[in-house]
Amino acid sequence: MIIKVQNIKKEYISGRSKNLVLKGVSFEVNRGEKVAIVGPSGSGKTTLLNIIGLLIQPTEGEVYLEGKNVSSLSVKERARMRNKFFGYIFQEFLLVEEDTVFQNIEIPLLYSPHRTTKRKRKEIVREVLEKVGLEVKIKEKVKNLSGGERQRVAIARAIINDPEVILADEPTGLLDVENAEKVMNILEDLVAKGKTLLIVTHNELIAKRCDRIFKISDGHITIT
Repeated sequence: MIIKVQNIKKEYISGRSKNLVLKGVSFEVNRGEKVAIVGPSGSGKTTLLNIIGLLIQPTEGEVYLEGKNVSSLSVKERARMRNKFFGYIFQEFLLVEEDTVFQNIEIPLLYSPHRTTKRKRKEIVREVLEKVGLEVKIKEKVKNLSGGERQRVAIARAIINDPEVILADEPTGLLDVENAEKVMNILEDLVAKGKTLLIVTHNELIAKRCDRIFKISDGHITIT
């Protein structure tokens, strides 16, 4: 068991109104699993992913990573854990358009507690670009890339620190069928090498490629 979520609740307050998005969600994820998180828009899929990834805190409940309760970590400890343990892939890519592919991918290395030389960073970036098939684009500015290439750069950035868990929020949502297939093949290859994948998706075919499907509806979760 690499992730355990116990009785997670998340409430958003806007003015006088309260919206309880997650209503006591509990589950475990094993190392090396592919898990799809599905559900209608606004059901709390991204909220759940962000709680697991320590980007936001739950209103109630606990998150355990490799058996350790991380719910009460300090802001600095949470940031350190995010950088070390998770690779996050966003649907909108969230890349710096005017920077090169290399500059975008090396960002997590600059915040790693393990300091590396510029030469070593280039070596690491080249290695990870080979994994996503974009080594020839290392000096290209992101603004000149296609959507599929941008998403592969985002994947490279997410795995540059060799994370244990990859959190992917609709990683194929903006891609055509061909590029979506390339992205899924990359992610599945990473899982085959021991990584764990949690992927939020509206795509039924992608969900069916996973080991298990977690469906969120009305704040509760059903596992198949």
